[in-house]
Amino acid sequence: MHNSFGNIIFDVGNVLLRWNPAKVIAEKFPPGIAEKLQSAETVLHTHWHDLDRGTLTREEAINLFAGLADIPLEVMREVYFALRDSLDLDPAAYDLLLDLSHSGYTLFCISNMSLDFWEYLKLRYTFWTVFNDIIISAEVRMIKPDKEIFQHAIDRFGIDPRQSIFIDDSLPNITAATDLDLTGILFLNARHCRHRLEEIIGNPLQSKPDNTDVRT
Repeated sequence: MHNSFGNIIFDVGNVLLRWNPAKVIAEKFPPGIAEKLQSAETVLHTHWHDLDRGTLTREEAINLFAGLADIPLEVMREVYFALRDSLDLDPAAYDLLLDLSHSGYTLFCISNMSLDFWEYLKLRYTFWTVFNDIIISAEVRMIKPDKEIFQHAIDRFGIDPRQSIFIDDSLPNITAATDLDLTGILFLNARHCRHRLEEIIGNPLQSKPDNTDVRT
């Protein structure tokens, strides 16, 4: 392990788990539903942050989204669960996670996620055990890219940000983290992320020979 960096902090959505709402909706629902959701996208996105912040419950959110998008309540409920169920593991990102663990790095997680999604994903996947600690936005009532969640993580994890790397698919999240002296990697795909990690760390990662997929 390189002496300068000992901690790696992962995001979840579009890093470890694939997240593509537009694709899921287009595949599973009639075109009219996708059009209504797209028309209301800006306001829905704002309230989705409230869900991730823990200020909206699942049922409150479904009812609110149905009204804002002018979609029948039962259809909106189906959309919600389709989105939740669509969070599939990225095998290459999972291998990277295990290789970092095998190489001796201390792993953490910070994710914008509702309590409902978190309870579901905790049961669906087992890779959570590789993390020393996990911060879920809805549990702490803070959300990325607000700097307070990163400061909370630094304090709670007990880490030196100058010895820590943060991986996320969102540039605003990376910017907020680097403002607090974390080293950021914008996640494009697992191969690119591995390459950037090895550049920053200064040596290749060890591959764990028995990496296995943990999808249920």
